[in-house]
Amino acid sequence: MIDKQPSTIGVIFIQNALGECVIGFESLYAIKHIYPCRLVVFAQPTLQNLLRECDFVDVVEPCTKQAIDAYACDYALLTNSKSVHIRFALSTNAKRIICATKFISLFSWRCKSVGIYLWKKYRNYDEREILLAFVRRISPKLYDERLPSIDLTQSKIPYSKSHAQVVRDYLELAGQKVDSSTPRYLIMINPFNNACPYSLTKQGFVRLINAVAQIPECIPLVITFDKVHRDFTQALESYFNHNLSHIAAPPYTKSTYKAHSLSQWR
Repeated sequence: MIDKQPSTIGVIFIQNALGECVIGFESLYAIKHIYPCRLVVFAQPTLQNLLRECDFVDVVEPCTKQAIDAYACDYALLTNSKSVHIRFALSTNAKRIICATKFISLFSWRCKSVGIYLWKKYRNYDEREILLAFVRRISPKLYDERLPSIDLTQSKIPYSKSHAQVVRDYLELAGQKVDSSTPRYLIMINPFNNACPYSLTKQGFVRLINAVAQIPECIPLVITFDKVHRDFTQALESYFNHNLSHIAAPPYTKSTYKAHSLSQWR
């Protein structure tokens, strides 16, 4: 129980999309710096990879019932509160489940839920704020006391020397394609991010990329998913009359996306 200082807090990331994983870093950082606990993250391969160099997460495990049961968590925070995921969390031996208020969680004594679908104050919360509201639900008093002294901007994605070298190699290659002796700055644009509640049309993203390309010394770095890469690249080529020299749009591969996701574009 939190009043007696929990020894283990688990965070269950059932989703595997990059944006949904990255958006949870602030909540992980907040848990570790607010509550005296062992922080265990149960994750899919994408987040497992992102957390390899992370110093504010104690343990990273696969997101399986067997792995979760091995830690007997005092609290398990569920980052995706679909009913099927709540049932999965309840099937584990975690003592308390932190999740959104749903029919199944409302009538389970093991769930400490947050009414993000019921109360007006949560209506304009983004995904990042919702996850922090879940962190607060563990112990509102302790959260409110300690959060003001925590710098959440430090919750950056850590990277190793090998990741940094991948980025340097790519920047060097991109720089060779740009006829300029002045420093260039990359601004990453990820069209159709799954974690974002709002989006643009394809042409809307093309116009956004064009606006970024007009900023002096800035190059849009366009990262897309494999299912939309070819179609979106064709839209860019059509808009810019096949001249993409001022835009970095590398072909999608899992290794390419992973390399960029592990660098600090912040």
